[in-house]
Amino acid sequence: MKKIGFAILIFLLFLLFIFSRSSTNGIKDGSGKHIPNSIATMEYVQIGGQKQFMLIRGNDINNPVLLFLHGGPGSPETGLVRKYHGELEKYFTLALWDQRGSGKSFSSTVSPNTMNLEQFLNDTHEVTQYLKKRFNKNKIFMIGHSWGTYLAVQTAARYPEDYFAIVVAGLLVNTIQQEDISYQFLLQISKDLKNESAQKQLEKIGPPVNGYYKNGKKGLITERKLLNQMGGSVFSKEIGPMYMLTMIFPKEYTLWDSFQYIRGINYSIDSFMPVYNHVDLFKEVPEIKIPIYILTGRHDLQTPFTLAEKYFEKLRSPEKRWIWFENSAHLQIFEESDKYIDLMVNTVRKKALHESIK
Repeated sequence: MKKIGFAILIFLLFLLFIFSRSSTNGIKDGSGKHIPNSIATMEYVQIGGQKQFMLIRGNDINNPVLLFLHGGPGSPETGLVRKYHGELEKYFTLALWDQRGSGKSFSSTVSPNTMNLEQFLNDTHEVTQYLKKRFNKNKIFMIGHSWGTYLAVQTAARYPEDYFAIVVAGLLVNTIQQEDISYQFLLQISKDLKNESAQKQLEKIGPPVNGYYKNGKKGLITERKLLNQMGGSVFSKEIGPMYMLTMIFPKEYTLWDSFQYIRGINYSIDSFMPVYNHVDLFKEVPEIKIPIYILTGRHDLQTPFTLAEKYFEKLRSPEKRWIWFENSAHLQIFEESDKYIDLMVNTVRKKALHESIK
């Protein structure tokens, strides 16, 4: 009987896994009524020959559009944006896009041959055109986090006419150099703290050579795990190491989607890292013809500020601003969400309002 009961339990869990539902809350006012002109949709759009997922939310479709480019590669941040940036929906139409091969856009039909920089940039451009056309906008805003910063800078440099301005948080400048700096910073901190366990693990994986650890993906995972433990990825205890659960299990995902999310991370690392390790904005984008805001967590050891500062100094732009987030690390826009929201609403958004009255 016990075996039969256990089999039934497993079967019920299997059904829950397969048939669990995803949804996104409608936008309502204080009295619980639907807000006219609001939007809250989950949809798949054909981008670059591949069906890709977008979550679009906002109180008023007449507001400026803000496209969010997540990090990774392969790590959508829908759960974090929904949890910490809900206030932005009053001022922007937020478009959260799961990039090729990740999250709800992961599929076995995504060819490894399409996991390249040029395809990702083309996808970003195509998503921008879709949003401009759908919401009848001449320009939109774009925010990139971590890996998404590279997409934002590159795309805006190619198509400046599409954007009022871009915001980048945790700027990825040169992947090989930044990985080496990250490792050395982490090793030094572990020595300063006399954390022998961390030192041994770092010495075991060894310093990266051309962006790679000697035991490959396992070494990268070890380094990122230690970053988490030592506050170089997430500094605030309020978010803590449990932030990954928020990322993997947002309300907009079914349990199957969450399973696919994990598959997408592995797939992106395996298929994209050889290309990812050739990123170098110093050579690729010396100039950007629209305003750019660079947001940097003071304790960020994943994309350390040293290279970003050098790039900021050399970058030619009609308007560039460097903004420190003093009490956060690599997840600065979530750890200090109030500061980020204030910047987006009271500084960045004014670009659109100013241009609209010219």
